[in-house]
Amino acid sequence: MKKIKILLCLILVFTMMAFVGCQSKDGDSAETGKPDSSVDSADDQNNDADDETEGNTDSTDDPTESASAGVLTLGVTEGNIYKNDFFNLQAEIPEDWYQYTEEELIDKSLLSDVSEVATAESVDIFCFTDATGLANVTCTVEQFDKEFYKSLQGYAEFDRATTNLLCDEEKTTELTEVELGGQKFLTYTAVMSIDEDNCIMTSYVAIMNDYAIIIEGSYYDDDEESPAIIQSIIDSVTFQQ
Repeated sequence: MKKIKILLCLILVFTMMAFVGCQSKDGDSAETGKPDSSVDSADDQNNDADDETEGNTDSTDDPTESASAGVLTLGVTEGNIYKNDFFNLQAEIPEDWYQYTEEELIDKSLLSDVSEVATAESVDIFCFTDATGLANVTCTVEQFDKEFYKSLQGYAEFDRATTNLLCDEEKTTELTEVELGGQKFLTYTAVMSIDEDNCIMTSYVAIMNDYAIIIEGSYYDDDEESPAIIQSIIDSVTFQQ
Protein backbone atom coordinates (compact mmCIF):
# COMPACT_ATOMS: atom_id res chain seq x y z
CA MET A 1 0.00 0.00 0.00
CA LYS A 2 1.03 3.64 -0.38
CA LYS A 3 1.30 3.86 3.43
CA ILE A 4 4.09 1.29 3.24
CA LYS A 5 5.70 3.03 0.28
CA ILE A 6 5.90 6.37 2.05
CA LEU A 7 7.74 4.79 4.96
CA LEU A 8 10.18 3.21 2.53
CA CYS A 9 10.71 6.60 0.95
CA LEU A 10 11.65 8.13 4.27
CA ILE A 11 14.09 5.30 4.98
CA LEU A 12 15.70 4.91 1.57
CA VAL A 13 14.62 7.01 -1.42
CA PHE A 14 16.17 4.79 -4.05
CA THR A 15 14.01 1.82 -3.12
CA MET A 16 11.04 3.80 -4.35
CA MET A 17 12.38 3.81 -7.90
CA ALA A 18 10.73 0.41 -8.34
CA PHE A 19 7.32 2.04 -7.87
CA VAL A 20 7.67 4.76 -10.49
CA GLY A 21 8.05 4.57 -14.23
CA CYS A 22 11.58 5.94 -14.74
CA GLN A 23 14.80 3.99 -14.84
CA SER A 24 18.43 5.04 -14.78
CA LYS A 25 20.04 5.90 -18.12
CA ASP A 26 23.51 4.73 -17.05
CA GLY A 27 22.76 1.01 -17.14
CA ASP A 28 20.81 0.02 -14.01
CA SER A 29 17.07 -0.28 -14.34
CA ALA A 30 15.03 1.49 -11.68
CA GLU A 31 12.02 -0.58 -12.78
CA THR A 32 13.47 -4.01 -12.17
CA GLY A 33 16.98 -3.49 -10.88
CA LYS A 34 18.27 -5.36 -13.94
CA PRO A 35 21.01 -3.96 -16.20
CA ASP A 36 19.88 -2.44 -19.48
CA SER A 37 21.25 -5.49 -21.27
CA SER A 38 18.20 -7.34 -19.95
CA VAL A 39 16.08 -4.97 -22.03
CA ASP A 40 17.22 -5.79 -25.55
CA SER A 41 15.40 -4.51 -28.58
CA ALA A 42 11.64 -4.71 -28.41
CA ASP A 43 11.65 -7.00 -31.42
CA ASP A 44 14.03 -9.49 -29.78
CA GLN A 45 12.03 -9.64 -26.58
CA ASN A 46 8.72 -10.00 -28.35
CA ASN A 47 10.15 -12.83 -30.45
CA ASP A 48 11.20 -14.61 -27.26
CA ALA A 49 7.70 -14.17 -25.90
CA ASP A 50 5.94 -15.53 -29.00
CA ASP A 51 6.21 -19.11 -27.76
CA GLU A 52 4.43 -18.29 -24.52
CA THR A 53 0.69 -18.48 -24.00
CA GLU A 54 -1.21 -15.77 -25.87
CA GLY A 55 -1.40 -12.66 -23.73
CA ASN A 56 1.37 -14.00 -21.45
CA THR A 57 -0.41 -12.47 -18.47
CA ASP A 58 -2.95 -15.21 -17.81
CA SER A 59 -3.24 -15.71 -14.08
CA THR A 60 -5.40 -18.84 -14.09
CA ASP A 61 -6.25 -21.69 -16.48
CA ASP A 62 -9.17 -19.52 -17.61
CA PRO A 63 -8.49 -15.86 -16.70
CA THR A 64 -11.58 -14.60 -18.51
CA GLU A 65 -13.80 -16.82 -16.40
CA SER A 66 -12.03 -15.70 -13.22
CA ALA A 67 -12.37 -12.04 -14.11
CA SER A 68 -16.07 -12.39 -14.90
CA ALA A 69 -16.47 -14.10 -11.53
CA GLY A 70 -15.08 -11.00 -9.81
CA VAL A 71 -11.47 -12.09 -9.31
CA LEU A 72 -8.61 -9.76 -10.24
CA THR A 73 -6.24 -11.20 -12.88
CA LEU A 74 -3.31 -9.88 -14.88
CA GLY A 75 -5.48 -9.87 -17.99
CA VAL A 76 -4.81 -11.21 -21.49
CA THR A 77 -3.48 -9.84 -24.76
CA GLU A 78 -5.11 -10.41 -28.15
CA GLY A 79 -2.95 -9.13 -30.98
CA ASN A 80 -1.86 -5.68 -29.86
CA ILE A 81 -4.81 -5.17 -27.52
CA TYR A 82 -4.47 -5.72 -23.78
CA LYS A 83 -7.69 -6.66 -21.98
CA ASN A 84 -8.59 -7.00 -18.33
CA ASP A 85 -12.19 -8.13 -17.81
CA PHE A 86 -12.14 -7.37 -14.08
CA PHE A 87 -12.14 -3.65 -14.93
CA ASN A 88 -13.51 -4.03 -18.49
CA LEU A 89 -10.24 -2.34 -19.40
CA GLN A 90 -8.59 -2.29 -22.81
CA ALA A 91 -5.39 -0.62 -23.99
CA GLU A 92 -3.43 -0.68 -27.23
CA ILE A 93 0.22 -1.75 -27.30
CA PRO A 94 2.28 0.31 -29.78
CA GLU A 95 4.16 -1.37 -32.59
CA ASP A 96 7.77 -2.15 -31.59
CA TRP A 97 7.03 -1.70 -27.89
CA TYR A 98 7.54 -4.56 -25.46
CA GLN A 99 4.92 -5.93 -23.06
CA TYR A 100 6.13 -7.29 -19.72
CA THR A 101 5.55 -11.00 -19.31
CA GLU A 102 3.54 -12.51 -16.47
CA GLU A 103 6.76 -13.47 -14.70
CA GLU A 104 8.17 -9.96 -15.01
CA LEU A 105 4.95 -8.41 -13.69
CA ILE A 106 4.95 -10.75 -10.70
CA ASP A 107 8.58 -9.86 -9.98
CA LYS A 108 7.94 -6.13 -10.44
CA SER A 109 4.96 -6.33 -8.08
CA LEU A 110 7.09 -8.06 -5.42
CA LEU A 111 4.87 -11.14 -5.46
CA SER A 112 6.11 -14.72 -5.35
CA ASP A 113 3.51 -16.36 -7.58
CA VAL A 114 0.63 -15.49 -9.92
CA SER A 115 -1.79 -17.08 -7.46
CA GLU A 116 -1.22 -14.06 -5.20
CA VAL A 117 -2.60 -11.57 -7.72
CA ALA A 118 -6.26 -11.90 -6.68
CA THR A 119 -5.51 -11.02 -3.06
CA ALA A 120 -2.48 -8.74 -3.45
CA GLU A 121 -2.71 -5.28 -1.95
CA SER A 122 -0.90 -3.86 -4.99
CA VAL A 123 -0.01 -5.36 -8.38
CA ASP A 124 1.11 -4.12 -11.80
CA ILE A 125 -1.34 -5.56 -14.34
CA PHE A 126 0.51 -4.30 -17.39
CA CYS A 127 3.71 -2.52 -18.38
CA PHE A 128 4.59 -1.48 -21.92
CA THR A 129 8.09 -0.19 -22.68
CA ASP A 130 10.06 1.02 -25.67
CA ALA A 131 13.22 -0.67 -26.97
CA THR A 132 15.47 1.34 -24.63
CA GLY A 133 13.41 0.59 -21.52
CA LEU A 134 13.54 4.31 -20.66
CA ALA A 135 10.00 5.15 -21.75
CA ASN A 136 7.05 3.15 -20.47
CA VAL A 137 3.40 3.02 -19.46
CA THR A 138 2.45 1.01 -16.39
CA CYS A 139 -0.93 0.25 -14.85
CA THR A 140 -0.87 -0.51 -11.12
CA VAL A 141 -3.97 -1.49 -9.17
CA GLU A 142 -4.17 -1.30 -5.40
CA GLN A 143 -6.86 -2.32 -2.94
CA PHE A 144 -8.66 0.90 -2.00
CA ASP A 145 -8.69 1.53 1.75
CA LYS A 146 -11.78 3.74 1.98
CA GLU A 147 -11.40 4.25 5.73
CA PHE A 148 -7.93 5.69 5.23
CA TYR A 149 -8.24 7.56 1.91
CA LYS A 150 -11.96 8.45 2.12
CA SER A 151 -12.30 9.28 -1.60
CA LEU A 152 -10.61 9.42 -5.00
CA GLN A 153 -9.45 12.93 -4.13
CA GLY A 154 -7.90 11.68 -0.90
CA TYR A 155 -6.10 8.82 -2.60
CA ALA A 156 -4.81 10.98 -5.46
CA GLU A 157 -3.54 13.62 -3.02
CA PHE A 158 -1.71 10.93 -1.05
CA ASP A 159 -0.24 9.46 -4.25
CA ARG A 160 0.95 12.90 -5.31
CA ALA A 161 2.45 13.57 -1.86
CA THR A 162 4.32 10.26 -2.05
CA THR A 163 5.72 11.22 -5.45
CA ASN A 164 6.83 14.56 -4.04
CA LEU A 165 9.21 12.73 -1.72
CA LEU A 166 11.20 11.85 -4.85
CA CYS A 167 10.70 15.06 -6.79
CA ASP A 168 11.02 18.79 -6.54
CA GLU A 169 7.55 19.69 -5.28
CA GLU A 170 7.63 22.90 -7.28
CA LYS A 171 7.87 20.75 -10.42
CA THR A 172 4.76 18.70 -9.58
CA THR A 173 1.51 19.99 -11.04
CA GLU A 174 -1.75 20.26 -9.15
CA LEU A 175 -4.40 17.57 -9.52
CA THR A 176 -6.79 18.06 -12.42
CA GLU A 177 -9.82 16.04 -13.48
CA VAL A 178 -9.89 14.33 -16.87
CA GLU A 179 -12.02 11.69 -18.58
CA LEU A 180 -10.15 8.61 -19.67
CA GLY A 181 -11.98 5.87 -21.54
CA GLY A 182 -15.29 7.11 -20.17
CA GLN A 183 -14.11 7.13 -16.55
CA LYS A 184 -13.23 10.00 -14.22
CA PHE A 185 -9.51 10.24 -13.42
CA LEU A 186 -7.41 12.72 -11.47
CA THR A 187 -4.04 13.44 -13.04
CA TYR A 188 -0.78 15.22 -12.25
CA THR A 189 2.70 15.45 -13.75
CA ALA A 190 5.99 15.32 -11.86
CA VAL A 191 9.62 15.90 -12.82
CA MET A 192 12.12 13.56 -11.20
CA SER A 193 15.90 14.02 -11.35
CA ILE A 194 17.77 10.74 -11.89
CA ASP A 195 21.53 10.77 -12.44
CA GLU A 196 21.37 14.44 -13.44
CA ASP A 197 18.69 13.69 -16.04
CA ASN A 198 15.04 14.68 -15.80
CA CYS A 199 12.33 12.04 -16.00
CA ILE A 200 8.81 13.26 -16.73
CA MET A 201 6.06 11.14 -15.17
CA THR A 202 2.32 11.69 -15.58
CA SER A 203 -0.06 9.74 -13.34
CA TYR A 204 -3.77 9.08 -13.86
CA VAL A 205 -5.72 7.88 -10.82
CA ALA A 206 -9.26 6.44 -10.57
CA ILE A 207 -11.27 4.20 -8.23
CA MET A 208 -13.08 1.14 -9.63
CA ASN A 209 -14.31 -2.13 -8.13
CA ASP A 210 -12.81 -1.25 -4.72
CA TYR A 211 -9.38 -0.73 -6.33
CA ALA A 212 -7.36 2.35 -7.07
CA ILE A 213 -6.12 2.29 -10.67
CA ILE A 214 -2.91 4.20 -11.35
CA ILE A 215 -1.78 4.53 -14.96
CA GLU A 216 1.67 6.10 -15.22
CA GLY A 217 3.50 7.20 -18.35
CA SER A 218 7.16 8.23 -18.11
CA TYR A 219 10.03 9.30 -20.34
CA TYR A 220 13.19 11.40 -20.24
CA ASP A 221 13.02 15.03 -21.28
CA ASP A 222 15.53 14.54 -24.11
CA ASP A 223 13.29 11.92 -25.73
CA GLU A 224 11.40 13.60 -28.57
CA GLU A 225 9.52 10.56 -29.86
CA SER A 226 8.10 8.82 -26.77
CA PRO A 227 5.75 11.54 -25.41
CA ALA A 228 3.42 11.21 -28.41
CA ILE A 229 3.52 7.41 -28.27
CA ILE A 230 2.79 7.40 -24.55
CA GLN A 231 -0.12 9.77 -25.09
CA SER A 232 -1.47 7.45 -27.79
CA ILE A 233 -1.45 4.57 -25.28
CA ILE A 234 -3.26 6.71 -22.70
CA ASP A 235 -5.80 7.81 -25.31
CA SER A 236 -6.39 4.15 -26.30
CA VAL A 237 -7.49 3.19 -22.78
CA THR A 238 -11.20 2.34 -22.63
CA PHE A 239 -13.50 0.82 -20.05
CA GLN A 240 -16.11 -1.21 -21.88
CA GLN A 241 -19.62 -1.34 -20.43
